[in-house]
Amino acid sequence: MLSRNVVRGAHKAATSSTSSKPVEKVTKLGNGLTVATVDSKKPITQLVLAFRAGSRYETPAQAGLSHTLRNFVGRDSKDHFGSAIVWSASTYGGVVKSFTSRDLFGVSLTVPRDSTSYALHVLAQAAAVPGFKPWEIEDVLPTMRADNGFRTAYDLVVDQIHKAAYRHFNIFSLYFAMRDCFQKWRTRKLGLRSMLKDWSYLHELVDCFRCEFFYIFSGCSTECEQNSENTKTTDKHLVNGNAVLFATNASHDDLALFGENHSPIRNGSAVSPSSSAYKGGEVRRDADSKYAHVIVAGEGAAGNNAKALATQAVLLTALGNSSPVKFSTSATGVIGKAAGENGSASAYQAVHSDSGLAGAYIVADGAHIGQVVSNVVGALKSFKVADIESEHLQKTTYRISFNRSRPNAVKKQAYNNALRASAHSDNFAIERTSQLFQSQDNFIELISSVSTDDVDAAAKKLTNKLSVASYGNINEVPYVDTL
Repeated sequence: MLSRNVVRGAHKAATSSTSSKPVEKVTKLGNGLTVATVDSKKPITQLVLAFRAGSRYETPAQAGLSHTLRNFVGRDSKDHFGSAIVWSASTYGGVVKSFTSRDLFGVSLTVPRDSTSYALHVLAQAAAVPGFKPWEIEDVLPTMRADNGFRTAYDLVVDQIHKAAYRHFNIFSLYFAMRDCFQKWRTRKLGLRSMLKDWSYLHELVDCFRCEFFYIFSGCSTECEQNSENTKTTDKHLVNGNAVLFATNASHDDLALFGENHSPIRNGSAVSPSSSAYKGGEVRRDADSKYAHVIVAGEGAAGNNAKALATQAVLLTALGNSSPVKFSTSATGVIGKAAGENGSASAYQAVHSDSGLAGAYIVADGAHIGQVVSNVVGALKSFKVADIESEHLQKTTYRISFNRSRPNAVKKQAYNNALRASAHSDNFAIERTSQLFQSQDNFIELISSVSTDDVDAAAKKLTNKLSVASYGNINEVPYVDTL
């Protein structure tokens, strides 16, 4: 048995060494649709169709619509019943998921490779041509309330750090529809504030929602044209020029043929979001909790700068995190050690198309949070590239210099972390689709070229002007102007 395993391992190693690395192909079709594939010749295909239709494209009066759009996936499209779409996917062994962020709305579909051609039609129907039948809104509203009910403290503090760091609504807007959003739409449309809790007006509310969705994401109906003053901006988001179709383990020619000749996606040009410059600030929110959740962040890398993302990956790896095991002292990196035994800290980043945040996520009980936050911020401000070498190279038997010619342990770890994340096809496909909206460069391949000066500059940029968001037992959390 032992010899058999050895032979099997040697055969696998020989096969992997001779096999060529899969090459990513990216094509911009004549109708504006971007098609990209990475074919590793594996049996499971991961398809993603995404649009620039995240929460940052909403106006304050439309807050939460991208959340509702996400929850509509799997229901009727303009051409097919929702049950037909779902059953078609399951018949071919597929799994459909919808996702949304501040930048994107999209649908992913996992399916056996042999069924890719069928899955493309299901994917396009589910993502690009939602029907928004009025009676289905009644089915969606409970799912949206459930989403809000399951939000964690981390989710809330992430929303807060965006609100603290930016001033423009489009970047810090929530992608979860809140209860007051529903009330606002109902009040604005019906002009009946006293009837907010009167369920007899549900059908009128449904009509209001349908009008909003046709106005933003779909072709405007006659009813919507009569009730909306801004019908000129219809058909703006779910269009070819605003979309990326990405696949792993699929034929690039098949995807290009579908996108060019058989896709139901409407034609239209790309939409650019309003620029959102980093400003800095603070948002605090008390809650009944033993712990305080804090994010301290500064200006980070934007999604359209692959080299900056690679540098940030190395920086965050060096910053490290506390041990995930309770009572363990095996913290790694600068901030993990700075947090000590009374709290935990991990590197944090949020990457958007034209801006980004980088910093630390900190959790500690209310009595110790002040000292933990001060220690972590002090570690961030005193961080130097020398810290990278001293912390990580003590574990090696030879000294590795931090330069272009010979990547050191931190760059290797950052590279391995990125590769480990890309091994999960679902997450990788969505992440790579997001990157293709900004740049065709893969930041993972640029990690090896990161220099000492690059990391120094990124660290200095991070701490130049800090933002703080805190949630929970925050009485002892330092204010941003004291850090």
